[in-house]
Amino acid sequence: MKVRLFAAIALSLASLNGLAIEPAKRQSIDAMFEAADMPALMENAQGTVAGLFKQQAAQLDISDQQRQVVEKYFARLSVLLKEELSWAALKDALAEVYDQAYTQDEIDGLTAFYRTPVGRKLVEKTPALVGASQAIMQEKMKSILPRIQQISADMAQELHPPPAAAVSAPLPSRP
Repeated sequence: MKVRLFAAIALSLASLNGLAIEPAKRQSIDAMFEAADMPALMENAQGTVAGLFKQQAAQLDISDQQRQVVEKYFARLSVLLKEELSWAALKDALAEVYDQAYTQDEIDGLTAFYRTPVGRKLVEKTPALVGASQAIMQEKMKSILPRIQQISADMAQELHPPPAAAVSAPLPSRP
């Protein structure tokens, strides 16, 4: 009984630590990550997020002194993102996701594709395409932001209506 309980706990812990992936499949996933140049894609994504923060900071209507404070905190945020969203920090969790999403044959097919000229072109062009897509989304968000704000205000109004004005009965008239 104790052996079964220990085995169940060990299997549970193994699945939490990325050890549940069959070794051959994990090797295939790692090969696919390499063929897709995932570390560079992740680094590019971090740069995009940092760029968005800088862009937002530039749009703030604040004094130069306040801007220095904002930039200091964005620098700290950038360090945090680099640590917590680095390829090394995410690789095992992403391997789990790919393990659940794809069969061994599909992983092998993706790896083969990424090694073709068209696959290499996809890997090469993806960062620029993602950046251009984000720019389009940002422009679209600027145009719909007033409507989003109005919807948000309407919701807040409905969730927290102002107190009803005290309805007072008319005073009786004096003779």
